[in-house]
Amino acid sequence: MTQNVLVVDDDPVMVSLLRHVLTKAGYVCITASHVDEARRLAARQRPHAAIVDVALGSESGLDLVRLWRVVDAFPVILLSSLGEPIDRIIGLEVGAYDYVVKPFEPRELLLRLKIALDRKALRMPRYEDMPRWSLGKGTFDARQRRLRVGEREIELTTAEFNFLQLLVTHPNEVLTRDRIMDEVHSRERMATDRSVDMMVGRLRKKVAEVAVSIEAIRGAGYMLCGPVERLQ
Repeated sequence: MTQNVLVVDDDPVMVSLLRHVLTKAGYVCITASHVDEARRLAARQRPHAAIVDVALGSESGLDLVRLWRVVDAFPVILLSSLGEPIDRIIGLEVGAYDYVVKPFEPRELLLRLKIALDRKALRMPRYEDMPRWSLGKGTFDARQRRLRVGEREIELTTAEFNFLQLLVTHPNEVLTRDRIMDEVHSRERMATDRSVDMMVGRLRKKVAEVAVSIEAIRGAGYMLCGPVERLQ
């Protein structure tokens, strides 16, 4: 099956390059130059993946990642001329599947795209198999990607959602850092060591509101401690 890739970039030269590279590799390339156009195109025809420039004039490609991680959940690869570790971490934590720094090698980008698509296909559960969990004093709904305390929703990033889903399916079990990086980030190890620490710190504060905890097991990894029960 031919796969559609949405390219979002306001640089005509870069768009032309990406269209050539993707088309030659057998993908159907759809292009947009700004956030609103990208939203309309993705709503009209859901792409299999997107390649998005972080800097879109006065707009940010990060806004698209935040939207699509919740609404459509297809993999997004961010492109940027900013290559500092903190820039990568922000992009990955917002929900991007990968972060590629310009200038880049086209073959490497294609490989990263293929890996993202393959991993997404392997990890995509059937909708009816995504359960709800009683988690401490709250509920965790994997279908709707929500953590709730009563009527209040606690917002989760994509990485936090993936990590929490991994934790609730393995309560009171030690999860190694390597496993967390493999199953939560699904990305290269570069920049993920620090991002795991940052993610755990943020998620600890959020799950504390539902009276469960994420404990660090020295030299081993992390463990979810507290009452967890599958509701369906």
